[in-house]
Amino acid sequence: MARCVLRCAALLSLHAVWAEIPPDRATPSKWIPSYAGPFVLYMDRMYSCPTPSDKENMFEVHIRPSHFRTPSLVQTTLQTISGNCTWKAVVDDTWAGNLKSDVWANNQWKENSIIYPIRKAYCSTVRNNFPGLYETFYQVSASSKAPCTFPKKTNIMDNAPINWTLPNFPLLPYGRFRTTSTAWSSKKTREACFVFEVVIVPKL
Repeated sequence: MARCVLRCAALLSLHAVWAEIPPDRATPSKWIPSYAGPFVLYMDRMYSCPTPSDKENMFEVHIRPSHFRTPSLVQTTLQTISGNCTWKAVVDDTWAGNLKSDVWANNQWKENSIIYPIRKAYCSTVRNNFPGLYETFYQVSASSKAPCTFPKKTNIMDNAPINWTLPNFPLLPYGRFRTTSTAWSSKKTREACFVFEVVIVPKL
């Protein structure tokens, strides 16, 4: 389901405007065309969602991604990340969730521009669609046939390379995206939330 919705979102995002990159971010270029096609993706930021005082976020993340000094490096060099992430509960395929993506355009975020639900199997959806992230964060092969589980533990990365290839999505819209990933347990008694900002550029 998530794969179908993401592909539809990519097609719906075809338009002939340019998305301006905020000047305070380290990016390969100031302007990125916002139409879709073969792509290279890298992360600019990742952080936990703000949480109300009466709730506990089951996912805490402190990640520092590397930045690219020249555009050509984006095409040939894997990004690295340092920091840690902590699951405060065991997350498996009984959890559901959603992804909400804001698009940067006209010097502002257009909120909830793309919304795609993950109605079941949150863990497997992440493993199947973001294998590089899964392997770097959890040091487990994404091709494993074992039941998918995010253990209750802290994972530490130190300049760990991360492959942002998304095998199920050969085409995506170009631009800057701020995506909020929310997951919740089957009875919605526990919730995890984090935000990652990515830049998607044409693959050369």
